[in-house]
Amino acid sequence: MVNLLRADGHDVLTSYEAGQANQGIPDAQVLQYATVSDCILITENRQDFIDLHCTIFHHAGIIIFKHDRDYAGKIKAMTDFLNEDGQSVENRLLRVMK
Repeated sequence: MVNLLRADGHDVLTSYEAGQANQGIPDAQVLQYATVSDCILITENRQDFIDLHCTIFHHAGIIIFKHDRDYAGKIKAMTDFLNEDGQSVENRLLRVMK
């Protein structure tokens, strides 16, 4: 997904590139890092981030997906929604269903 998003012109920062991968960092800290960095958090870790969205009201946006290897389809569904909606995702949780 990262390569496809970048090829489409999106600025993407992975948890690995941010030095945050595979370190057991709590999800709340991951969301805080994304918020401070003004990055929308994209994840398949749905329930944990749904729960966080209900308790942390200020963030740059959370987009959740079901696990699915059709990465191009997931990106298309997400970008179609974002382009169609035209609203900021700040403080919103988006569930992308393809």
